Amino acid sequence: MKSIQSRKTRMFCYVLFLLIFPFTVFGQSSRISGTVYDADGVTLPGVTVMVVGTTNGTTTDIDGKYTINANAEDVLQFSYIGFKTQEIQLSGKTTVDVTMAVETIGIDEVVAIGYGTQRKGEVTSAIASVKSEDFTVGKIGDAAELVKGKIAGLSITKTSGDPNATSSIMLRGITTIMGSVEPLVLVDGIEGSLTTVAPENIESIDVLKDASAAAIYGTRGANGVILISTKSGKRGSYSSATYSSYASISDWYKTADFMDTHDVIYGRTIFLTMVTILIG
Repeated sequence: MKSIQSRKTRMFCYVLFLLIFPFTVFGQSSRISGTVYDADGVTLPGVTVMVVGTTNGTTTDIDGKYTINANAEDVLQFSYIGFKTQEIQLSGKTTVDVTMAVETIGIDEVVAIGYGTQRKGEVTSAIASVKSEDFTVGKIGDAAELVKGKIAGLSITKTSGDPNATSSIMLRGITTIMGSVEPLVLVDGIEGSLTTVAPENIESIDVLKDASAAAIYGTRGANGVILISTKSGKRGSYSSATYSSYASISDWYKTADFMDTHDVIYGRTIFLTMVTILIG
């Protein structure tokens, strides 16, 4: 009897051990520490250090040092403004020093201006540039809808309820009472309109806002200038074909049930009742 009870006790302890042991092994966390530097070896304070997939995080101190609790197989993420975000697999390491790489901001990006092109970092005029990868996606009717809501001060509206109507653009507000307030539109240097080129063939749209940027256009640029650059072939590039389509169906959600002449004759309207009262 005692032998059976002893076996049951040992079995219970064994099962309990199997249930608790995995959590004990995998639930253990170690103290991870290190220092964060920039490319010149200078410590970076305020760098955010996070354990990927959790809310466990910390920041580096004034000397660029950090300490965080993490499991042996966790991944640490280091992020800081102006630097590229890095992720490092711990793989059992307890000391992780990181050198942050500077994130390149698009100052070398070429921007179209009134008299040619210029590096974005050298532009001093009020010029807004939107590239094809940043265009608005969806049902696009004309070039204006590609940059709708992406350029400060550029007002783009529909003048009517017609879905095929072109957009109306106003850049510098109301500058005249009787004349047009729409800016000058140039497509590859030639005067055109928002419907001159198909939206899918546009590479970039540059908006010249202030007088210094649009000075070479004289009074024609009084309402601002929009430069549309189209896509073109490049030497040494491979031929490619792309196809894009969009389909939509529209219908009346609810139509009004108007009365006709028969309803008036048969006295179904208030009109006939009022006439009867007046005649009577």
